[in-house]
Amino acid sequence: MTYLSEGKDYEDGILNTILSFPEDHPKIFNKLQPYHFSSNLNCKAYGTLKALYEQNKPDAISNTAIVAELCTLLKSQKVDWRWWAKHLTQDAPLPADIEFYMSRIIRNYNKRRITEVANAATKKIESGDNPETVTEYTKSEFDKLEKENVCGGPVNFFDVAVNCIEGLENSDHSLPGIETGYIDFDNKILGLRGGDLIVIAGRPGSGKTTWATNICIQATRRGNTGLINSLEMGQYRLGLRILASETGCDLYNLTRGIVDDWHSVCDIGGQLQNLYIDFSTGLSCADVIGRIREFSDTSHLDFIMLDYLQKMRFPGAERHDIKVGNATGEFKNIAKELNIPFILISQLSRANEKDGRKVRMPRISDLKDSGSIEQDADVIALIHRPEMYDPDNIENQNMVDIGLAKNRDGETGRFKLVFRKNINRFENYESEVI
Repeated sequence: MTYLSEGKDYEDGILNTILSFPEDHPKIFNKLQPYHFSSNLNCKAYGTLKALYEQNKPDAISNTAIVAELCTLLKSQKVDWRWWAKHLTQDAPLPADIEFYMSRIIRNYNKRRITEVANAATKKIESGDNPETVTEYTKSEFDKLEKENVCGGPVNFFDVAVNCIEGLENSDHSLPGIETGYIDFDNKILGLRGGDLIVIAGRPGSGKTTWATNICIQATRRGNTGLINSLEMGQYRLGLRILASETGCDLYNLTRGIVDDWHSVCDIGGQLQNLYIDFSTGLSCADVIGRIREFSDTSHLDFIMLDYLQKMRFPGAERHDIKVGNATGEFKNIAKELNIPFILISQLSRANEKDGRKVRMPRISDLKDSGSIEQDADVIALIHRPEMYDPDNIENQNMVDIGLAKNRDGETGRFKLVFRKNINRFENYESEVI
């Protein structure tokens, strides 16, 4: 897939799609407005086609009608149809990812509007307007921009149904989301799905980073591109853990340079070229979102993982729980905007360790700042390793209980995994190694 730097190329690509694929009209016309387009001609052309779509639905727009309307428009603009048709159908890119192109068009529009507001505010200050007036103007304009970004208002259910039916018709009965390789987990959540915020939580040492990293590796091996934001673990340490999990080398020996099969170790880097890791620390929510956007501007991205929520910097005077709520809301928003799953690691409190004499399974209420996390998350998986609390019990050896405490589109419940701590890998329970 090609990702472009020029906003007009994205606009031309969407117009090319409208001309080439009538079945994609509902998803495009329901999301984009003419004002999103920077090119004056593209703006007018898209507005003409959108008006034609609204007049004709639920019937599809015929190519004859499209050509007739565009010819009338181009004649009024004194633009030669033959040049414009060649420009769109031959020179313009045909996007493989329509959602990505549309999100880039909207982002470029937002940048233009922000620049316009900033320039206008500067002129007002230079003209002698008082600060209160300028502040009110700026706030009003940004409020308008925020409202514009709510996908263009209500959508007719006919268009919603068309999109759903199209997806069902194209289904091959496989999981709709990215497979993690963990059978019970995949069956319950239907894979990692675009727009979902998936929270994996556990006590320190429970293996939450390991399991989330294993999931990312399996997703990458299935042809997906992922970005891990590692706020806790450094490059060398996390790198060794991934090498151990993927080769089966004992982590302790690997750390000391004791390796039986150097060929296998050296091959892992090439096998995971689609996995990117940002090791920057001390980041705020805004920093994390900014770096994700920067990466997605130039690279295709299928999933994100952040390790971990409580390691973020939370500046400002607001209460901590409010700031955490704002962060989880932003992570959910970026998952929806990019239409990819966002895996968020979180700490659990010690509540389950203080509940009488017996250590119980964690609950959602054990999540630190649980209110906002529970509200924003689509999936919440809680890790419990009985071996941490009763190491002498042989039944607990390597056993992990995963409590699926929230599953927005499916059943909750529990399932088991096996944790091979010496090689830093989670495996399916009573099944072959992944």
